Amino acid sequence: MSRDQLGSRESSGEVVFDLEGTLRRLGDDRGLLADLIQLFAEDAPGWLERLNGSMSAGRPAEVRHAAHALRGLAANFGASRLTGTLFQLEEAATAGTIDGGPYLLKEAQRETQELQQALSPYRKSE
Repeated sequence: MSRDQLGSRESSGEVVFDLEGTLRRLGDDRGLLADLIQLFAEDAPGWLERLNGSMSAGRPAEVRHAAHALRGLAANFGASRLTGTLFQLEEAATAGTIDGGPYLLKEAQRETQELQQALSPYRKSE
């Protein structure tokens, strides 16, 4: 299988994002894919910053909102590991507890960076 068929894999062999599924949902429009990647690159750091600040301030409602927003961005790419981590963070915040949040936040930051790296070959060249 080609790289496009598999998406991008990390060293463990786990798929970071589902390129084939993403392109299928986008009608095989690589221009739209590049636009979504650009949007993710622009917006993800801000949502991570909000997550971090809300976590530090102990504001679960804001943690939930930021995790939900970032999860929506990552879901565009079928980034199941990242969306799963963010869902756990969102659920914990919804329950009013963010005790396990620092670990999940660190995972979300790492997984977001991995996704950005995996997406970079598909960005528009400027």
